[in-house]
Amino acid sequence: MMEELKNKLILKKSIIEKNGNLVRMVTPIIENGEERKVFVEVEKKWAKYLTTERADSVLFLVLPVALREGYDIHCESPVTEMFLHNINEILIPHLALGDKRIKKIKVYAKTESFKIGGKGVGTGISCGVDSLHTVQEYTRGLYPDMELSHLVIASANAELWNTVNSDMYHWESEHKTQFERYNEVCDYTGLPLVKIYSNYFHYVCSKVYKRDWAIYHHLYVHTYITMATVLSLKKLWKTYYFSSTYDFTYFNLNGNMTEDAAYCELLLMETLTVPDFFCFSGGAQYDRADKMRMLMDYPLAQKTLHPCHSDGKMNCTKPWCGKCLRSLIVLDYYDKLDFFKDVFDIEAYRKNHFQYIYWTVHRFHEPHGEAFFKPLYQMILEKYPNDVERAEKNYAWNISTTVSKEQYNAVNRCYEICLKLLQTDNPSQVLTSFFSAKGVEKLYISGQSNFGSTLKQLLSNSIKLYDYKTANATDCDAVLIIDTADSVIEGRKKTIRQRGVNASAIYTIADLQGIFK
Repeated sequence: MMEELKNKLILKKSIIEKNGNLVRMVTPIIENGEERKVFVEVEKKWAKYLTTERADSVLFLVLPVALREGYDIHCESPVTEMFLHNINEILIPHLALGDKRIKKIKVYAKTESFKIGGKGVGTGISCGVDSLHTVQEYTRGLYPDMELSHLVIASANAELWNTVNSDMYHWESEHKTQFERYNEVCDYTGLPLVKIYSNYFHYVCSKVYKRDWAIYHHLYVHTYITMATVLSLKKLWKTYYFSSTYDFTYFNLNGNMTEDAAYCELLLMETLTVPDFFCFSGGAQYDRADKMRMLMDYPLAQKTLHPCHSDGKMNCTKPWCGKCLRSLIVLDYYDKLDFFKDVFDIEAYRKNHFQYIYWTVHRFHEPHGEAFFKPLYQMILEKYPNDVERAEKNYAWNISTTVSKEQYNAVNRCYEICLKLLQTDNPSQVLTSFFSAKGVEKLYISGQSNFGSTLKQLLSNSIKLYDYKTANATDCDAVLIIDTADSVIEGRKKTIRQRGVNASAIYTIADLQGIFK
């Protein structure tokens, strides 16, 4: 019997569980012989829209797992006929064409073609730039039958997924500040908020389910998780807007297993669209700078815009925070900074203005930086040409040292430590022993520098190394910050501690001096 369950994902029929004013749709999944359960939980008023009749939502959820592990999918409940066609005949073959690591699996299910969709028009409300732009666009009355009727927030959102094995009430109380923003958006627009609490993210991405973050990183699978959550209430919707990150010129299937799912969003939206459910990429025709420009005079954005991952009411406003930077530079260019004083620390921006210019230049020159920072670079070049020239010179210096000239002593200290290490008989063994003695088997590398690249090479054969693309810092035994600028190091330390890493498990190049004591 167990042999028959190998290399299969079996989606059992969904059941409804009630708990006071909360209602869950629970779906048992047999994955390679092991039973797991996924659920979505909503308030009682939305329970009638939970779609147990079709397996569409959970099917879309498990696709990233099946495609990576090579599991055929067997559904006990029917699947919408066109949806099954789109997955088997369009989505899977094209993903496999773009990435040879994708397994050409098959989905088996009975089909139904009668319509069960509702009349609702929805979009997610994270209060980021893309999200608020979609709200702005589809509450203007231009397309009456396609105007938003509902706003959605789900625990699939990056800031909200850390409440596990609980319920909606606990989830909401743990994220009180965020929900205050969401409710303010609802009050302004007059639209109801559909709250969806689930364990969908954890099923696809968590190490509890033996997922390797290197191939199940949130970026690679977020569209599947988000839209699976939306489809769980398929009987509510006729139209849904998925707020886009990139315009369609960035469409790319190459290496899709380990690339941002946003690059193949156009294909995913086509897959999801069936006769009773239309899925559109909201705002795909605009880049992030355009969207920010369109939001500048929008009172709702001035009070609730929160692109940053910080938990507080205010965005972090740090120069090296790409999400804050992308908004602030546009506001600066159009002289609109003071309109957003409720969500950004505008005085800190003005006081440290050159740092924001420098980090715009830095981000622009990073790999893939043009997608977000080319328009911003052109803005600062036009408005602050002298500062850009100075920032370019600093950047040219920093790509070899990662610090400014004023911090020469800090980089020189790192240089001396690395040189002393390389002069030992076996640098790799000496460095590995330093971390092994502290019980470190998995080391998270944060930052970049020439010295750090050398250290990574010395460690790579003996210790498992990870970075933001391959793991969470909390999944590792320790963190090594390889930047050499004191100000950057302190910023990284603070961020890593906020993510839950103990300060005693965070090391810098300067700490390696301990090797020689």
